[in-house]
Order: sequence, then structure tokens, then C-alpha cells
Amino acid sequence: DRDAVIAPHNAYPSRGHDAWIALAAMDQTQWRALCDAIGRLELADDPLFADNAARKHNEEALDGILGDWTRRHDRFEATGILQDKGVPAFPVYSVADMLKDPHLERRGYFVELPHAEVGVHRHNGRPQQLERRHSAVDAPAPLMGQHTDQVLRAHLDLSNDDINALRKAEIVW
Repeated sequence: DRDAVIAPHNAYPSRGHDAWIALAAMDQTQWRALCDAIGRLELADDPLFADNAARKHNEEALDGILGDWTRRHDRFEATGILQDKGVPAFPVYSVADMLKDPHLERRGYFVELPHAEVGVHRHNGRPQQLERRHSAVDAPAPLMGQHTDQVLRAHLDLSNDDINALRKAEIVW
């Protein structure tokens, strides 16, 4: 069903090396705002893009038009232009971008945890923060085989002898 899919709804290349911006127009108001933001208000009334179904049907042409505009702008600049007009948009982040993002820093998104093999390491947290449920990352990535015995006991109800036999047969670590 074409009406169930939104167009535009994509990531587009922007100025710079491997730099992208994600944007969408979820309804006619956002579509008109997008056309205004890119300086192409005539597209809002173009029959090829008259409604979501038409935009989806002509998505390749639409993506070309939007890509031409986004390539002329830095992804952060384009985000500002689009958001100022009410268009959902955000730069696609690299890991380096995430590490420098002041919003993520303020939210305490990153946590530093000790790891047995690599020492203290900064980890991504969970994007959601729940009030009535523990949602923090509080353990580093496990070592290879660290939880094998626990999983075999808890989920397969294996005994120590069973686990030792699997180890001897080199089926598990």
C-alpha cells in the first residue's frame, strides 16, 4: 500500500566526505515546508508530487531533486534550515560525531566501564531513559565464553558433568 509508506523519507548525501542528512515529510504541511526550505515551492503543487502516493510513485525523481539540494549544504547547516521550517531532519552521525555531541553528553549517554582485556572503555548507553526501570548500561562487553556455564545451566538445565563433557569434546569453551 503506497499510502502506508512516506516519501520523502531517506538519507541524502551532503557536502563533505561521507556526510549524510536524514529527512522526511510525513504529511502535506511538512512537504510544503520542505519545498519552501529548499527554495522550490513550485514542487508543492507539482502533480508529480501532489500527495504522498504521487511522491512515492515518483520517488527516484524526488530523491534526485533533494539530493541536488543537500549536496550543496553541510549536513549540520541543512539540518538547521530544514528544522527551522518544521521539517524532520537530522545529520547522520559518525561515531566521532556522537562522541562530541553535547546533547548525548548532557544525557549521560556514554558510560565508562572497566573491561578485563581492554581496560576502561567508553560504551554507548541506552537511548531511552526510563523512570521506573533500570535502563543504564552497567557491564562491559563479555569475554568470549564468559557466560557459557551460566547459560547452559539456566536455559538447558545441564549439570557440571554435562558441561565438562561438552568442553572435553570441544563443543563449548
